[in-house]
Amino acid sequence: MTSLACTDLILIDNWPGPLKELTHIPRAGFGGEETGVTVPTTILGSRVSVYDVTAEGWSTFIYLKNVEVVTSGTLVIGQLLGPETTYLYRVNQDPDSTAGSYITYPDGLCAIATKAMIANQYGWFWCGGVCAQDAKWGCTALAATSVLTDSSGVATGDYALKLVDGTASLMFDTCGSDLRPVAYSLADDA
Repeated sequence: MTSLACTDLILIDNWPGPLKELTHIPRAGFGGEETGVTVPTTILGSRVSVYDVTAEGWSTFIYLKNVEVVTSGTLVIGQLLGPETTYLYRVNQDPDSTAGSYITYPDGLCAIATKAMIANQYGWFWCGGVCAQDAKWGCTALAATSVLTDSSGVATGDYALKLVDGTASLMFDTCGSDLRPVAYSLADDA
């Protein structure tokens, strides 16, 4: 995978647990003030879905803790993450870098950073549906400029694109045993 715009992805939400009712929009949206903080502002693993008028679809977000930054010291917007070994709702950039990551937890768990973060910060991550583009959701930077690229820290072999029909692709989690899909692509990777 060279590059793929987030707006060309539809994520498959494979995370366990119920969706919660959205009781308030996080301050400045899902990529805003409640993301990139050292003290959690909500319960880890909380997931909510919102309807995005611009993208004409539902987008799901999950509240997680980023425990490790493998590459540059900063987690970039649009970075793919998976669960680390010890706790389900703690993620890192290289889910197979610690033994047992995908033995303990189900295959196909994927989240995408909505904001730049450093290690041991909490925040909202995009985990399902379309990439939210409405300003009120606070993900305009994710929708406008971010792409998923190997050069920004996606560990080779963790997530892979497989051509399905010559134009659209499926993205798979390759750490586990059954290659569970994590996203559909609406375009070829560049």
